[in-house]
Amino acid sequence: MKSIQIICVVCSVMLLASVNRANAGEGLDIKKMGKCLDLGVKMASAMGQKIVPTIKTLATCAQFTPLKTKGLDSAAVLLLAYQFLQRIVRNQNCVLSTIQDTKNLLTPFAQTITELQCLNN
Repeated sequence: MKSIQIICVVCSVMLLASVNRANAGEGLDIKKMGKCLDLGVKMASAMGQKIVPTIKTLATCAQFTPLKTKGLDSAAVLLLAYQFLQRIVRNQNCVLSTIQDTKNLLTPFAQTITELQCLNN
């Protein structure tokens, strides 16, 4: 595990050095890249914190109760996920509520991404 971490760090440093050299003439803003990357990490963190409560809310909203939850093999897990998605899609209110909650969560990040112009060349 330690060797994988070292390889990732070395590759990251090499990538950063190559990006810096390749775009030196174009005026690549490393600080802007850092802010955008930091914003991406914060956005992923916010989504990560909300994913489990959102799934629980969806299950409650769709009144989904799995028949078996322990000792599942990979095929059973996929079948369970498929049944869960079927149940959720049938209930539009659950889907729309989840989409609205996600939109509310990501709107501040979207405004900051626009202000920083993270998606512009």
